[in-house]
Amino acid sequence: MTKNRFVLLLSFLMALVFLWAGISKLFRPESFLEAIRGYGEWAPAKVELFLVYWVPVFEIMLGLGFFFHSTRGASSLLAVFLLGAFMILIGSAWWRGLSPSCGCFGFQWDLHPFWQILRNSLLVIFSLGILRGDDRLRISRSNGSTRAVVLLGCLLFGGIPMDLDAQPEWEKTQRFETVLKGVPSVDQRFSFVNKGDEPLVIESVKPSCGCVVPEYSQQPIPAGGTGYVKVVFKPGERVGLQRETIRVSFEGNKEFSQTLVLRIDVQEKVEIHPQMVHWIRGDDFTPREINYQIHESLSWKLKSVKMEGDAFSVDHTVLSEDDFRKGVITVNRLKSGEHREEVLLVFTEAESSGGEGENAPEDVERKLIVRSLR
Repeated sequence: MTKNRFVLLLSFLMALVFLWAGISKLFRPESFLEAIRGYGEWAPAKVELFLVYWVPVFEIMLGLGFFFHSTRGASSLLAVFLLGAFMILIGSAWWRGLSPSCGCFGFQWDLHPFWQILRNSLLVIFSLGILRGDDRLRISRSNGSTRAVVLLGCLLFGGIPMDLDAQPEWEKTQRFETVLKGVPSVDQRFSFVNKGDEPLVIESVKPSCGCVVPEYSQQPIPAGGTGYVKVVFKPGERVGLQRETIRVSFEGNKEFSQTLVLRIDVQEKVEIHPQMVHWIRGDDFTPREINYQIHESLSWKLKSVKMEGDAFSVDHTVLSEDDFRKGVITVNRLKSGEHREEVLLVFTEAESSGGEGENAPEDVERKLIVRSLR
């Protein structure tokens, strides 16, 4: 008796979870669609829109099935397969470096993929506990119930009005580009085709950052026509991988909303490690090394190393005669006591005509700090 009560408690809990998840998605399909597209380009747009309407109905079907003994076994088994599919999708997105919102309850919930998988794993354990905990449940007796539950879901789903073809079909929803620091701007263009029978009008384009300036089709896009969203990203002084999103909404069609993703890897022209060397109290006069590497796309070389003062000296060594982009700066400590000096590295074009005035190559300078304490 105690075991059956525990099964009833788990069944009631699973029913509430799936009913909440399904009903909330039905009332907020645009938010669920955005969550689906946050997993990357893993499925065609038609499949994504199909899931927006099918998954909520299926979850409601499972939730109702947990309330009745005759369908509880079927709901438990189907819940295991559904949750397993969710975990595979989440794990795949995590493996690709994405951290999407699960969209489980119809709204954007920023939860790390690890915790999403852990939560779904607990629900799988609950479902298996229902199957194993009630001696009266047998999958062999649930075959008819399973067919009835699936048929009920198909009937409910068949009553949902939608046209999978009447939507914008995007060429790409994610763009990636690598640029060097100092580039004033990066332009990217996203285009789509109106697959419906009615004109589409872009209502708004909202970037996630003021560093992104959007342009888009102002006129209605006729059936079969092509529209676009162009974005100009201004990196400024940013360095590293930059991820910005652009939310595109269509007039009168919230379910067609699309989140575009722009990834820009802003790389340094010259990588220097470390950018400061020092000696602390008790250190001997062992030299310190500074490594530099010029970006492979640049034909630069280290032109000179300058240092004022007499507390330190520097030596320059190119690591390879075949590749002048890599080298080591050796800093020697010459005096004891507390000193602070700057090392000025000057980089220039490796192959230049040696012109003067406006034709002279532009030098690039980088400063490093050298310190010693008493």
